[in-house]
Amino acid sequence: MSLVSFALAGALLGTWPFSAPMADDAVVARGAGPTAPVAITAGRLRRYCEAHPGVNPRVAAEDLVVVEVLAQEAEARRLGAAREVRQAVAEAALPLYMKRTFEVEATPATIPLAFLQKVYERNTGFYQHPELRAADHILVAAPGFVRPSEGEQENAARALVERIASELAQHPPKDAADFRGRVEQWRSDAKAAGLEIKTETLQTFARAGVFDPTFSAAAFAIPAVGDVSPLVDTRYGFHLIRLDQIVPAKDVGFETARPEIAERMLNEYRAMEFRKRTDALLQAAGVAVDPSLLGVAEPTP
Repeated sequence: MSLVSFALAGALLGTWPFSAPMADDAVVARGAGPTAPVAITAGRLRRYCEAHPGVNPRVAAEDLVVVEVLAQEAEARRLGAAREVRQAVAEAALPLYMKRTFEVEATPATIPLAFLQKVYERNTGFYQHPELRAADHILVAAPGFVRPSEGEQENAARALVERIASELAQHPPKDAADFRGRVEQWRSDAKAAGLEIKTETLQTFARAGVFDPTFSAAAFAIPAVGDVSPLVDTRYGFHLIRLDQIVPAKDVGFETARPEIAERMLNEYRAMEFRKRTDALLQAAGVAVDPSLLGVAEPTP
């Protein structure tokens, strides 16, 4: 291309896209425009090649020079003042504003302390909690899943659970799904004895929580994940518990958690702050939109 002469300030356009380190402000391609010289920097070419990985770097450099030359031609014809151009420039400037101005101002360090404290307080259970456990259990009970009545029904329920426990001891379940699936072979026996049998997955819970204290104590007595408890007798019936997870106790104070919270909440904080700025701009500009002209309903307050 006659307009382009490459300034090989390093071994240009070898690999991606240079064969040696190149400073962003190094000029790697030049051209003679109709109104002024054109210079393409390494940083600009690098960004272009990253956005267009299939383009040969030499072709990319030539394309950028052509863009600059044509832009000068358009400006010479006073096309830069066209409304479409001004709108395109304004839209292109917004991401640049966000990156160079707004995001520089709204950083983890600038998030107000009160904002971070509220996040911490809403999530105290994540930062401070006793040891937690998760489990699956098998329950054998009377119809309606209430404790079997004393005598024959209670004895039958206890015997059934002990048979299930024996089978699980001989053939340990490989996972929670296998543990729950074992009950299928016992459903007919339970029904014949006037009993019901079910499995249930319990998400993490504390020793002192919503569950029957006897049940919780038995769950926290299981030594390792994957182990199954012996028969557990509660007011609901007879259980076997498989331990699925142990979550160690945690006691992380606000000051310790603060950097992590700030990083995690940065995008949400930026969105809130940007919305405040746009709302202020709309109010200052006295913006009024007529929904009837747009064919949409008024937003609900």
